[in-house]
Amino acid sequence: MSSKQKTFLIVMLLLFITVSLATVKNNDIEDKVNRYISNLSEPFSGTILLAIGDDILLNKGYGMANYSYDIPNTADTKFLIGSTTKHFTAILILQMVEKGLVNLDDSIEKYFPDGPKEKTSKITIRHLLLHQSGIPQCYSGFKDYLTVHSKLFHTHKEYLRLIWNSELRHEPGKGSTYSTPGYYLLGIILEKVSNKSYAELLKENILKPLKMENTFVDNNLSIHKNMATGYQKGINGLVLARKNEQSNHFAAGDLISTSKDLYLFQRCLNYKSDRLMSPRYMKLLLEAQDQGGAFIGSKYKQFYHDNKRHLEIMGLGTSTSFGFRNRMTRFINEDACCIVMSNIETDNTMSNEMFAFLSDILLEKLNIDFRFTKNKKKIDDYHTFKLPEESQKEYTGNLNA
Repeated sequence: MSSKQKTFLIVMLLLFITVSLATVKNNDIEDKVNRYISNLSEPFSGTILLAIGDDILLNKGYGMANYSYDIPNTADTKFLIGSTTKHFTAILILQMVEKGLVNLDDSIEKYFPDGPKEKTSKITIRHLLLHQSGIPQCYSGFKDYLTVHSKLFHTHKEYLRLIWNSELRHEPGKGSTYSTPGYYLLGIILEKVSNKSYAELLKENILKPLKMENTFVDNNLSIHKNMATGYQKGINGLVLARKNEQSNHFAAGDLISTSKDLYLFQRCLNYKSDRLMSPRYMKLLLEAQDQGGAFIGSKYKQFYHDNKRHLEIMGLGTSTSFGFRNRMTRFINEDACCIVMSNIETDNTMSNEMFAFLSDILLEKLNIDFRFTKNKKKIDDYHTFKLPEESQKEYTGNLNA
C-alpha cells in the first residue's frame, strides 16, 4: 500500500469517527428531549427543532398531525405560524425603505387618502411596525369581530372599514397596543408601492432567496401536503379548532411553514447578513428604536460568568392561531436556535420552562457555562394572543357533543 493510500485511509477513518461521534451526541440530544416530552403533565403535539449554525441537532415531530386518521407529526409537517408572519412583513417593509419606495415616517394618509384624516394623518409606517399606532387588536377592538367578522371573508375595502370605524387606544406614537390590523395595513401598503400581491413579494424577496420551499400564504382553500390539523382543548379532550377566515389576517398572520423553513429564515437575522437587505438595513431591522421596541422580535442580553460575558437573545414570539402555536428563540452571536411548532392552540406545554430546557441543550453543546434552568431564568416571552375570557366557553367545545 502506497503512502498516499495510507494517508487517504487515515483521513477517511478520522472523518468516519468524527461523523460517528456527532451522530452519537445528536442521539443523546434526541433522547433528552424525548424524556422531557414523555414526562410532561400534558401531551405535546408538534415539531421541535434545535440547531447551531449548519448543524441541525434535532428536527422531530411528536404527537399527531391528525388524530382522526392517526397521522403523526414529522419534521416535514406544515403548521399555521400566525403572528410570526409579521416578521416577514417587517422585512418586506424595510426592503421597500432601502429601495426608496417607502419612508418610515410617511403618514399613512399617503396610502389611504379615503381614510379618516384624523387618524391617517397622524399614523406613520414606523408606528405600525412598532405597534404604536393606537389601532386596537381586532379580537377586542372591533365590534362583533369574534362572533361575526372573524368567520367572514373580507375584501381590503371591507376590512379597512372595520379599522377606520374602531377607536384608537391612544394617540399614535404615545403608547403601545399590539395590533394585527396595523400589520394588515402594512400589507396593503406593500402591494400599493410594488404593484404586486403580498404572496408574490414574499416569494420573490424572502422565500426564494432563502430557499424556503415549504412556506405559503394560506387562503382556507388550497390543499397543502403534510399540513397538520389544528386542535384545541375541549371539556373531555381535544376538539377540532374553530375555523378562522384567513383573509382577516393577511400580512399579519396568514402564513403556513415548517420547522426547517423557519430555521432557514431565522439564520438571516444577524447584523452582517446581506441575503435579504444590506447590513445597514438589517441592523436597523434588529436594533431597538428610539420609541422603544424593535421592528422585529424582542431582544435582551443574558449576562453570565460574573457579568463578564453575555448572550444576545432574540425572541421571535409565541404566536397563536386558531388551532396552532409557534415560537422561536435565536441566540444571535452563536447562530443557534430552538423552534417549537404545535397544532394544539391551547398548548400549555409550550412554556418558558420548555424553552429554558431546550436552550440549555444548545448552551451545553456550545460549551457555554450558563444554564437557564439552574439559574431559574426564563427565556423572554413575546406576544401571545389569548381569547377574551367571556368568549372562551363559546369556542371550547365538547369532545362528546
